Amino acid sequence: MTMPSTINGKVALRVVAVAQAERRATPPRRRSNKEVRVREYLTEDECRTLITTAKKRGGRYGLRDALAIRMCWRHGLRVSELVALRWDHVEWKTARLTVHRAKGSVDSTHPISGDELRELRALRRTQEPGCRFIFMNERGAPMTAAGFRKNAFNGRYGLRSAARSPAYAAAFLRVLYG
Repeated sequence: MTMPSTINGKVALRVVAVAQAERRATPPRRRSNKEVRVREYLTEDECRTLITTAKKRGGRYGLRDALAIRMCWRHGLRVSELVALRWDHVEWKTARLTVHRAKGSVDSTHPISGDELRELRALRRTQEPGCRFIFMNERGAPMTAAGFRKNAFNGRYGLRSAARSPAYAAAFLRVLYG
């Protein structure tokens, strides 16, 4: 058996490339969430700050935006579950909300607090009669999950202005992308 010639240098270059690839350091390992931030949730004060900021910065849709954040927080809703809420999911007499869960989770019924109920009634008064969905966009169509995220990242919901800690941003992103 004859050995390949290294006259043109191709074999030698391959050997050098393999040696360099072996010497390359592996990429740094991802740090665990515990190393990056102490907690994975929002405190009640942080949630209230976010809701207040949404009311102030939301313009004519401050009520809708604040209610959306409050409902995500209180009921643990994903954005897709939030935008799918319809008025027939609200039981006015018993102050209950029927939540149809996404991602294979179990559907459930949640109690609605007094301030949430008042905000829902106020929001319903601002919408056109016969509107099926709770959260509507400016054009009168049901709000989409992408629209909700867009408003959040454009600073409308206070993610930029009110976020002071990594836990705050992480927990809000978890709500957005659940």
